[in-house]
Amino acid sequence: MRAPMPSSTDLASPAATCPLPAAARTATPAVCYHCHQPVPAGSRWLDTHADGDRHYCCAGCQGMAALVAAAGLDAFYARSRTGGSPARPATDSAAARDAEALAIAARTAGAIVARADGSEEASLLIEGLHCGACVELIERWLARQPGIVDARLNMMTARMQVRWDPATTNLATVLQAVTSLGFRAQPYDRARREAGAQRSDRAALTRAAVAVLAMMQVMMFAVPAYISHDGVAPEYQALLARVSLVLTLPVVVYCAWPLFAGAVRDVRARRLGMDVPVTLGIAIAFAASVHATVTGRGALYYDSVTMFVALLLCARYLETRARRRAGDAIEAIAPALPGTADRLRADGSVACVAASTLAPGEHIRVAAGATIPVDGVVVAGRARVSEAVLTGESWPQPKGPGDAVLAGSLNGTSPLTVEVRRAGERTSLSALARLVDRAAAARPAAAAWASRVAAWFVAGQLAVALAATLWWWPRDAALAVRIGIAVLIVSCPCALALAWPAAIASAVGGLARRGSLVVRDHALDTLARVTTVAFDKTGTLTQGRIALRDVRTTRADIDAPRARAVAAALEAGSDHPLAAALRDAAPDAALQATNLAGVTGCGVEGDVDGRHYRLGKPGWALGACARPATATEVAALADLDDDATIVALADADGLCAAFALADTLRPSAHAMVVQLKAAGLRVVLLSGDREPAVAHVAHALGIDAWRGDCMPDAKCDAIRALQRGGDVVAMVGDGLNDGGALAQADAGIVFGRAAAATQWAADVVLLTPDPAAIAGLLASARRTRRVIRQNLGWALAYNAVAVPLAIAGALTPLVAAVGMSLSSVLVVANALRLLRTRATPAGSA
Repeated sequence: MRAPMPSSTDLASPAATCPLPAAARTATPAVCYHCHQPVPAGSRWLDTHADGDRHYCCAGCQGMAALVAAAGLDAFYARSRTGGSPARPATDSAAARDAEALAIAARTAGAIVARADGSEEASLLIEGLHCGACVELIERWLARQPGIVDARLNMMTARMQVRWDPATTNLATVLQAVTSLGFRAQPYDRARREAGAQRSDRAALTRAAVAVLAMMQVMMFAVPAYISHDGVAPEYQALLARVSLVLTLPVVVYCAWPLFAGAVRDVRARRLGMDVPVTLGIAIAFAASVHATVTGRGALYYDSVTMFVALLLCARYLETRARRRAGDAIEAIAPALPGTADRLRADGSVACVAASTLAPGEHIRVAAGATIPVDGVVVAGRARVSEAVLTGESWPQPKGPGDAVLAGSLNGTSPLTVEVRRAGERTSLSALARLVDRAAAARPAAAAWASRVAAWFVAGQLAVALAATLWWWPRDAALAVRIGIAVLIVSCPCALALAWPAAIASAVGGLARRGSLVVRDHALDTLARVTTVAFDKTGTLTQGRIALRDVRTTRADIDAPRARAVAAALEAGSDHPLAAALRDAAPDAALQATNLAGVTGCGVEGDVDGRHYRLGKPGWALGACARPATATEVAALADLDDDATIVALADADGLCAAFALADTLRPSAHAMVVQLKAAGLRVVLLSGDREPAVAHVAHALGIDAWRGDCMPDAKCDAIRALQRGGDVVAMVGDGLNDGGALAQADAGIVFGRAAAATQWAADVVLLTPDPAAIAGLLASARRTRRVIRQNLGWALAYNAVAVPLAIAGALTPLVAAVGMSLSSVLVVANALRLLRTRATPAGSA
């Protein structure tokens, strides 16, 4: 994530805000400094600079100029005034200049990311989205623009990932292309998204409230005509019709304006969107009602128009709120990084700067308790840092000079000086967030098919409405109009278009809440079809660290606690993993060792309580005793597990104790394997560890198929063999040697602490070290598939029933309005069930 773009108020310099003399205020130039448009006489928007006063036609132009100045790019204006040729032809329109200024500021703030293939990528916030048709319109429109490689818009977060060829186009052109459709596009940041969402909610709620109030009044005036047996007197009927017209007019002109704007946008793009039939129905019903009011002949549909607009606006408001819940869950995968950082100057002083503007090689100071804003390397200081946001490891890790730290990590104890390696959108956290957002915005081939069907559905809907009207017209013109309106209103392509994206975004958001980040667009679809799950052993099914598994003593003068205490004393100064495991096995030991001496490849020896001991390889340790090993000592060593590392403790009298150290199983691993097998999935263990160690883990967990001593290419071969047999394979690993197997598998799953190269080969990143999350992940994928099928089934069934009823005249426009509004709400509400965090069996489908 990156810091919010500064506002014009934040960027205004002291010089820009100082009061001006009256003469300067009256001498208004002919054109605006920013957009070259005429400046109104007596304009109050001006800045004072060393090169003179700068006048503007509005506050917006003043803000854009401040943004360019803050980026240190005033040459942009000088170039345009002296006739210099910019990188690409620029127009004199305010929209084009605003887009150019935003693009310059975005590049300065590090919001444009250069990719390895030479293309550039940026995240944009799109405002003005209403439904799935808006998403498809923008994506298709951008796909036609030269130089744009890829554009994916996530409706739930209103965030678009767009990639382009810098040799052909630039970000300013992309922004203008989106703006030309009637939407608003600008570089993405979370604060701007939240502020825009609040403005949009207020506007939508106001329109809906006005429509509901008007609907209630119009319905009150329509009630007499519905309940009266003798009818309403003509003079009163005419009065009620005129009052209803006055009340309906603001509903059509103000409340329904977003619907008409969307329809015009679709027509301009030569596409039949979902607002087209809706607005046609509203326009025809309103026009017929006005005609009946003026002439005194014909049916009135004011009640239908106001109710339809009110219900539709309320339904869309609820849909928007529901989509935002899913979007918030996706956004929550990573905390917002600090907007500023304390950069160290050469003289040792500190300057507070925008974190996104930091360059590699610069040094920053991170206070205790602060979030680290960049990826970098510690150059001074020692502290414990929590990297839970990226690795899922809740226990803070010690960091010192030379250790890498990641953006989003929390410095828990002491100040650190960090050398910047990556900042802004280039950090690992931002890259991971982009991958998750791209996956949430992605639409499988079947989803794209549903969107195309929805577009053809609109065309068919218009044709059916016209045919039904023409067929009924000779029989009853008034009924024909009512049926045409009902057909236009009742059918609901929105539900069909929302079936996939609503479910996918909700599922991605729900999984993110549980610490499972879906980073590839096909992941959920593939995981729902998985038949075999292959596991690496170390760090996946096991803890990935050595622990004492067993201890055997051979003499009465030394018991197990005493043996552990002596071993801990001898290993007190060693950083070897086996030494750490022995120390951890006796945390309360108070013994002290003296005369310590380490022997490379053998072990350590020293004195404890006046007695000389050797601790290490059995053969070397037993060398402390002049006599050969006894049968009891040999039996004690042979009795320990074959897969464990054996460490012997001996003195001059012979073997004192034998320790078995090995990697330990994760507590939930066995339950996870049982759950997967109960769901009908095959579980396979592929490990590069020794055969005895792999066999021990497989038997302990109940895994029937396993292979040890697997080199990386052998893991790939094993997965290919499973795929040739018809299996859909998910691979779970976390080591660099698992990268090939993860890429070969149909779906790759890694833990957050995995190496970066391994994460990039994966489809899902788990931020929790708990293997139980894997069973939950597969369950959620199958549940998502089920919800998608339910949504599609409902959309098709609803239209199959409602449209024939409307054609037959069995549905009034009023009933059609209710049915159409509720249909879309039901689809979104069903998809939102995927946000729930309750566990489900992996096999539920």
